[in-house]
Amino acid sequence: MIQWMGLLFLAIGVIVAGIGVFVWLRHRSFMRHAEVSKGEVVEYAEEVRRSSNRTMRYYFPIVRFSTSEGLLEERSKVGTSWRSHKIGIPVDVYYLRDNPARFKLKSTTSILLSVIPVSVGIVFVAIGATLSGMFA
Repeated sequence: MIQWMGLLFLAIGVIVAGIGVFVWLRHRSFMRHAEVSKGEVVEYAEEVRRSSNRTMRYYFPIVRFSTSEGLLEERSKVGTSWRSHKIGIPVDVYYLRDNPARFKLKSTTSILLSVIPVSVGIVFVAIGATLSGMFA
């Protein structure tokens, strides 16, 4: 029974760590091709999402920034449960030249979206390897 649970932990750990690596590789590819511009958050779009037992508010920054084509004002596709940047304060904006609507604001969130799953995956792999007797 314990060996079976170890294999389950091992499998879950590999999958979760794999998701983290995939997210990190996508972020790295985006950043390699991105242009950088100064911009500012001009306001937030607020969305309320309800599930069966709770209500969550998400804030999506609306960002104004310059591109080689001119001034652009776009809503971020990434929302958080807090207002991640102060309105009117300059921020670094990373965008793709051929598709400026695909942009990211400079923050640690993108890195955390890969570091956390990789870390959790490694812990699960270690627990799984121990329970399945790989270190015996």
